[in-house]
Amino acid sequence: MMYRFQRKFVFTHSKKGVSFLYMEGIKVSLLATSMRGGGAERVLADLANEFSRIGLEVDMVLMRAEGPYLNRLSKEINVVDLKAKHIYYDGLPRFIKYIAHTKPEALLSTINHTNIVAILSKQITNVKTKIVVTEVNHLTSALENAESIKKKVLLPLLIKNLYKKADFVVAVSKGVAEDLVKLANLDPQKVKIIYNPLPNDLWTKAEELVEHPWLSEQKEPVIVSVGRLVKQKDYGTLIRAFAIVRKERKGKLIILGEGKERWELEKLIRSLNLEDDVDMPGFVDNPYKYMRKATVFVLSSIFEGFANVVAEALACGVPVVATDCPSGPREILENGKYGFLVKPRDYEGMAEKIIKIIDGHRFYVPKEAIDKFRIEFVAKEYLKLLL
Repeated sequence: MMYRFQRKFVFTHSKKGVSFLYMEGIKVSLLATSMRGGGAERVLADLANEFSRIGLEVDMVLMRAEGPYLNRLSKEINVVDLKAKHIYYDGLPRFIKYIAHTKPEALLSTINHTNIVAILSKQITNVKTKIVVTEVNHLTSALENAESIKKKVLLPLLIKNLYKKADFVVAVSKGVAEDLVKLANLDPQKVKIIYNPLPNDLWTKAEELVEHPWLSEQKEPVIVSVGRLVKQKDYGTLIRAFAIVRKERKGKLIILGEGKERWELEKLIRSLNLEDDVDMPGFVDNPYKYMRKATVFVLSSIFEGFANVVAEALACGVPVVATDCPSGPREILENGKYGFLVKPRDYEGMAEKIIKIIDGHRFYVPKEAIDKFRIEFVAKEYLKLLL
């Protein structure tokens, strides 16, 4: 039986309960700096697609309409390019004009600076748009590792004064939520935990052929890691761990991603005489086919918000070794039930766990452990806040 409610939500009822089926006539906007290749941008693109699929009218508002994930957006989504050179100097006034004119029923933003723009714009225009902002980082860790005074001093001040004015703040893990409440002095009732969704096309992409010779003609164990080449990901620890592994077992290491730490990492690889056993191909559009063929997936970060790639690796069926960093990996791996956890920067401990997996150690990961990260479930959780 179908039920139609006041705001044009259409529900379906079954023995398993009530679930969203379709919504119509409701405009929702999503805000980001661009569609470059970060986890937050990919999540926002997938949420936009799911919102559109169930009937919402969706605007994807971008400071600059650029980046590989633009191609991920469905044709039904209206891309609004603010053509801003700076997120505050010209981005903020242009977004103020957009929201004052469009007046969407709800706005979802992600990442600190766009969150600040979203909240300021509502305060200035006094529109009735519901504002939901998503915090993707463990803020204390991110601020401690920030390289500029603006991020260390100004950003926390803005967060403390503005996040409380959002209708809801979404934290992508329990660790992020707890840190956010403490750092920004937020009402815990206003902070909601919603895990990041897995890409809808993950399973299809995972089945594609891998052209990399170490995986297409796999003759020895291959370790795979995915992420930007930045200090946060601490690939130096992974490379040092691999050097230990390589002394005791045959193996190769592939690190997918690009970033400003490339030169330093290449220098480290040369110093450890690993040039023939480590490859860093750069950013790839489909890391999942690499994950599926890997012997072990490793996350070496010193901090995360959620660690999307850990959930993605589990979904690809590859054993995981991850740092027990703030925050995300421990929650995803259920305190080590579904994968190995090691201390951040502990390359010896990391090497030990990698060798255990190479030697055949496996984890049983039930379907339910993956289902909670599916886009359909995550989108419903966001819609409960937005509408």
